[in-house]
Amino acid sequence: MKKLALLIVILSGGLLLYATKDFPPWGDPHSPASMHVSPRYLMKSLEETGVPNVVTSILADYRGYDTMFETTVIFCAGIACFMLLRKFEAQSKDVYYRHIPTGITIHVKGGKQIPPTSKEFEKIDAIWTPYDLIINTVSRFLVPFIQLFALYVIA
Repeated sequence: MKKLALLIVILSGGLLLYATKDFPPWGDPHSPASMHVSPRYLMKSLEETGVPNVVTSILADYRGYDTMFETTVIFCAGIACFMLLRKFEAQSKDVYYRHIPTGITIHVKGGKQIPPTSKEFEKIDAIWTPYDLIINTVSRFLVPFIQLFALYVIA
């Protein structure tokens, strides 16, 4: 069965390579794809879309609706890449609690837990971020600039 699958893959690859001889030369400005559409996009994208970045205007404005929401396809492809490249780590049975009155963090190992009825402890994530005045203040100042940059890149 594996030999048959390998044979099919090799034949399909050979067929695709054979079909490439019908393509125009690489970077040919007189190829059918470059004759009419490319100059129009480059010349009129700023006045038609109002977006200074030509690539963004083509992906989000021109092609966004013509090929079944291409931006959604690009988003899904990006998510798929993240899903494929993520690390798989064994789940630890360690649990973290924060003592509410003092803010001290307790690391409980081996799957043991503090009773859920306890009002002095709250369960927190293993990758918790401690409260820090500097982090909170800096992030409060940086978030608007990050959003402004994101809007500039998108629009």
